[in-house]
Amino acid sequence: MRSAIPYTRWWARMTLRWINSGLTLPVRYEDLVVSPTTTLHRVIDHCGIKANAAMIAVVVDYETKIRRYAKNQFNRGLIGRYREEMTREEIAWC
Repeated sequence: MRSAIPYTRWWARMTLRWINSGLTLPVRYEDLVVSPTTTLHRVIDHCGIKANAAMIAVVVDYETKIRRYAKNQFNRGLIGRYREEMTREEIAWC
């Protein structure tokens, strides 16, 4: 575990540089789950992609249906799921 700490620190510093550069668009998972259409609009606008509301609605509808039936999928769209699946020690590492 100790050998991972220097790399993790480097990764965290690099990530902060990207975020502070203004070139990236940080997107919270919670925002994507709670407001997928609005969040997807922000991402598409940031990337300079041309998409209308109908196109975005199709994507959101499709992804919502997949999440509803994918019980074994890693990310099921459940906010706060980590509290049930991670130990206190694992959460502290995050």
